[in-house]
Amino acid sequence: MNNIEIRNLHFYYDKEEEILKGLNLNFDERSTAIIGQNGAGKTTFVKLLKGLLRPKSGDIIINGINTKSVSAAKLSKHIGMVFQNPDDQIFKNKVIDEVMFGPLNIGQSREEAKKTQNLLLRKLAYLMRLIKIHMILA
Repeated sequence: MNNIEIRNLHFYYDKEEEILKGLNLNFDERSTAIIGQNGAGKTTFVKLLKGLLRPKSGDIIINGINTKSVSAAKLSKHIGMVFQNPDDQIFKNKVIDEVMFGPLNIGQSREEAKKTQNLLLRKLAYLMRLIKIHMILA
């Protein structure tokens, strides 16, 4: 089950200027992009989804879990974020260390993280082959 439900979400940094006002949304397992003008509240919204900020009122339910009731670390098992600028995303010197960063930070042992990164890199290689085949056939 991959579902995010936003119920009557309100958020502000300053009470005089509410940023998100009564937002109601549902996301399923399909990929979703959050786009908008500078200052529209995209980063604030994503920080709320990740549990880095807490709603002033309303609820964010991710796979049945209310973000108000768990830590950001626990939420990271259910929701991730890719930065717009790759220079902000990659910060390790080796690909293996970069891929293992996430699993290590959700509590996997080094051995488990190595197995996870091997699986992920094999899946990525497979997807890259499929894309290449698709491009040749297109």
